Amino acid sequence: MNRVVNRAMNKATLLALSISLSACSMFGGEQAEQIATLADLQPAYLPVKSQQLPSANLEELRELYLAALQASDDREVKRQVNSRLAGIEMQRSEALLAQSTSSEQKLFAATIAAYESLLADNPQDAKRDQHLYQLARAYEMNGEQEKSLAILNGLVVEHQDSSRYVESQFRLAESNFSAGKYQAAAQGYSNVIARGEGLYYQNAHYMLAWSRFKSAHYDDAIENFVLTLDLMLQYAGEGIARERGDQEMVNDSLRMLSVSFSTLEGVQSLNETLDRMGERHYAAQLYQSLASYYLNLQRYKDSADSYQAFVERYPQADQRYQYQIAQIEVYQQGGFRQEVLQGKINFVGDNQHAGGYWQSRSGAIKNAIDDKLQNYMTELASYYHTLAQQADSKQQAQEQQDYQTAAHYYDLFVESFPRHERAADMLFLLAEAYYESGNYQASIDSYERVAYHYSHSDKAAEAGYAAILAYDKLPLPASDDESYALTQQAIAQAKIDSSLRFTQAFPSDTRSPAIQINSAQAQLALGQHQQAINTALALTPGNRLYQASSDKHLVISAWLVIAQSAFDTQDYFYAETSYSEVLALLPTKDKRLKDLNERYAASIYKQGEQALAANQHLIAAQHFSRVMAKAPDSSIRLNAQYDAANSYYAIKDWDKAAALLLDFRQRYPQHSLTASMGATLAVIYQETEQWGLAADELAVVYHNEQDPAQKAQLLFLTAELYEKAGNASQAISHYRDYAHGYKQPVAINLEAMNKLNDLYLAAGEDSKRRFWLKRIIKADQQQRSERSRYLAAMASSVFADDAYQAFKSIKLTLPIKRSLQKKKKALNLALERYQQTASYGVADFATLSLYRLAAVYGQLSRDLINSERPGNLDELALEQYEILLEEQAYPFEEKAIAIHEQNIENSWNGVYDDWVKESFSALKQLLPARYNKEESVEYLMEAIH
Repeated sequence: MNRVVNRAMNKATLLALSISLSACSMFGGEQAEQIATLADLQPAYLPVKSQQLPSANLEELRELYLAALQASDDREVKRQVNSRLAGIEMQRSEALLAQSTSSEQKLFAATIAAYESLLADNPQDAKRDQHLYQLARAYEMNGEQEKSLAILNGLVVEHQDSSRYVESQFRLAESNFSAGKYQAAAQGYSNVIARGEGLYYQNAHYMLAWSRFKSAHYDDAIENFVLTLDLMLQYAGEGIARERGDQEMVNDSLRMLSVSFSTLEGVQSLNETLDRMGERHYAAQLYQSLASYYLNLQRYKDSADSYQAFVERYPQADQRYQYQIAQIEVYQQGGFRQEVLQGKINFVGDNQHAGGYWQSRSGAIKNAIDDKLQNYMTELASYYHTLAQQADSKQQAQEQQDYQTAAHYYDLFVESFPRHERAADMLFLLAEAYYESGNYQASIDSYERVAYHYSHSDKAAEAGYAAILAYDKLPLPASDDESYALTQQAIAQAKIDSSLRFTQAFPSDTRSPAIQINSAQAQLALGQHQQAINTALALTPGNRLYQASSDKHLVISAWLVIAQSAFDTQDYFYAETSYSEVLALLPTKDKRLKDLNERYAASIYKQGEQALAANQHLIAAQHFSRVMAKAPDSSIRLNAQYDAANSYYAIKDWDKAAALLLDFRQRYPQHSLTASMGATLAVIYQETEQWGLAADELAVVYHNEQDPAQKAQLLFLTAELYEKAGNASQAISHYRDYAHGYKQPVAINLEAMNKLNDLYLAAGEDSKRRFWLKRIIKADQQQRSERSRYLAAMASSVFADDAYQAFKSIKLTLPIKRSLQKKKKALNLALERYQQTASYGVADFATLSLYRLAAVYGQLSRDLINSERPGNLDELALEQYEILLEEQAYPFEEKAIAIHEQNIENSWNGVYDDWVKESFSALKQLLPARYNKEESVEYLMEAIH
C-alpha cells in the first residue's frame, strides 16, 4: 500500500518531509494507519498518517477552552478542559512546525508543558496512557529524544493494556535499532509480534529479521525474512506485492535472504530452509534472487547451481524452463563452453514436445519454450553433423555416434515444428546424415518426407529422386537365403511406390509415364486398390498422362483397374461409372461383355444396399430401380425389384411399392419371395384404406400360416378388415371361424362374439344373434372379467327385452282370469330376466333393468285398466267391475312408481343416463303433481350436478 503522509494542514507536504527527514522521528498522527518501509541497505521508515486538523480556528478554540477553565470549579470539568487544551497545543505546535523553515526552534514546549501539567494534576486519569503517548510524541517532535523514549518506556511498563502499547513498543524498538542496540530492538519487535496481527505486525517481522541479521544470527534472520515475505505475498499468487512500498520491502527481503544464504552454505542453505519451514509459493523468487546475487559477484558456477537447484527441486514449475535458459546464459557469460553445450542438451531433453512438461504448459509458455527449442536443436544438430563429417577414418565408432546424434536433433526439430520455414531443410539434412552414416532406409524415409510432405521446397524433386536411388543401396540377404525372394519383392514394391509418388508429384518428369500402367496392375494384384485407382486414372482421358494417341486397350485396362478396385473398396458409384466406360469401349463380340454387364449391375445394386444401411430408403429404391432399367437381363434384377418395393414400402410410397410387388408376383409366381409378399401388400392396402384388398391378401396369408398364434391374429385382423370394407358376410364368416376356433385368449374370443352380435343385429338375423349372445353369457360364467361382465349384462338385457316384448304383446281379454294368468307368467319371466341383468352390477344396464321393471309393472297396471269388459254387465255391475280393476291395477302402478323412484336415486350417485331420464319422464306422467313441476326438476338437476 502506498504510504502517503496525509496531514490536513495548509502545508502538509512540508510537514511530512520534515518528519521523514528527522532521523529520530518515531510518531505519526493519533490514528496512524501506516508504518515504516526500507531504503537502501538500512531499513527505512515511512511516517504514518496524521489525523485531519479541525477546520475551526485553533486560537479561537483555545480561548474558548481557557474561558471555560476559568469559569468552572469542577475538578472533572477542569480535567477534561485541560485535556482538550493540551490537544489544541499539540495541533498549534504542528501548525507552527508546518510553517517553520528552521529546524532549531523548540515549537512543542507549550504542548509539553500542557501535558506534563495534565499528568501531574490527574495521576489517576483513565486516559493517562494516551496523555503519556502524546507527551512522548511532543518531546520527540521537539527534538528531545531521550525524554520521549523514557516516557514510552514508562508507558509500556505501567500500561500494558493500553491501545498505545504496541506502537510504543515498536517505537522503542526502532530507537534501539537506530542506536545499534540490535538485541534490544529484536526483543521490542518480538513484543509487538507477540501481540498478534495488527498495524505494526508486518513491519515488526521485517525489522526483527534485520535485527537478527545485524546480530549475525543468520538462521534466525532467514526465518524472519521468510515470514515477512509470507505476510507481504500472502495474497499475491505471482509473488508480486500489492503496492510499491510493499514491493520494495519484498525486494529487500529477497536481497537480504540471498546475502544470508551466501554467508552460510549458499543454495544448500536455501534448500534446507524450505525443508525446515515448508514450501513457499514464491520459492522461484528465492532461487532467482540468489542466482542474481551470485551473478553480480561474477560467481558464475554458484549462480548456475542456484538455477539448477530450483530445476531439480521443482521439475514441474512454470519457471523451470526460464531458469534452465538463465543457467545456460550464466555459463555463456562465464565462458563455460562444455557446460553451455550440456545445458542446451538438457533443455531440449527436458522440454521437448513429447514430454509431459511441455504438454502441460499454457500457450504462452509453450511459445517461449519453442523459441529456444528451435535455436538449440539447430545448434546441436549442426554441431554434431560437423563433428561427424570432420571425423578421422580411425574414429568410425565416434563418427557413427555423432551422425546419429545429429540425426536425432534434425528429426526432433522436424517432429516438433513440422510447419516451420526451416523444417524442409532440416529434414533434408536429416536424410543426408542418415545416408552418410549408411542408414539407407532411414534416409529414404526422410528424403520422401521432403519430396512429398514439403513439395513447396526447392529440394523436393532432388529429395524424391535421391530416395529412388537410395532403394538400390538397401542390402539384400544372400541369394540362397529363404527370405531373399520376399525381401527382394518388398524392396521392389517399395521402389515402385516411391516411383509412383514421384510421377504424381512431378508429372513433367520424362520418366513418369513409362511406369504408370504396370504399377497400377501390380497394385491391384497386391490389393492396393486406392493406389491402383490413382495410378490408372493418370492414363484416362483428361488426366495428366493421357495422350490422344494412347492405345485403346491401354485405356480399357486402366478403366478395368479402376472399376475393380472401386468395387472391392465398396465405392460402388465409382465402380458403376468405370464399368460403364469399359462397356462403351468393348467390342460387341467381346467374350467379357456378359460378365462385365453382371459386374455393372452389381455395382448399381450395391449402391442401393449402402443407401439401405444408411436408412436412405428413397435413394435405395432409386438405385434398385436403375438395375431394372439399365441391366434388365442381369441375374440380380429379381433381387433389385423386390428390394425396390421394400424400400418404397419403408418410405410409405404405397403406390410404387404395390405396383412393384404385383409385377414381381406376375413375373416370378413360383419364387419363394412371392409367397411372402401378401402380408406386405395387406399393410399397403390398409395404409391406403383399401380394406377389401387388404382383407383378401391377409386371408391368403392366414391360410398359408403354420404358427397357431400368428394364424389366430391373422384371422381376427382379416375379419376386422372385411368389416371395415363393409363386406358383412365375409366379416361374419371370419369372426365366426375365430369364435369357434380360438377360445383363447378369452378377451379376444369375447370380442369376436360381440362383433357377430353387432353384425347379426345389423343384418336382422335375430336367432343367430341370440346364439352368440348366449355364448357371451356362458363365456362370462366360465371366466369373468370386467369386459365379459359388461358384455354378458348387455346380452342379458337383450333377452330381458325379449321377455318384456312378449309380456307386452299379451292382451287381457275375456275370460280375464285366463289371460291374466298368462300375462302374469310373462310378467314373472320379464322380471326375472331384468333382475338377472341388474345382478351383473353394470351401471348402464342396471338403470335399464330398473326402468324396464317399472315399465313392466306400469304396463300391467295399464293393461288391467284397459282390459276387455264383460258384455253382460249392467251399469252398476260395470261400475263395480271397473272399481275392482282399479283396485287390482293400483298396486302395480305403485310398484312401478317405487321402482322409477329407485332408478332416479341413481342420479344422486352421479348416474344420470338415458334410463334415469326415462324414469323421470315416466314419473311426470304417473305423479304429475310431484314431478311435473319445473322447480322440482331444477332442484333435482342441481343435486345431481
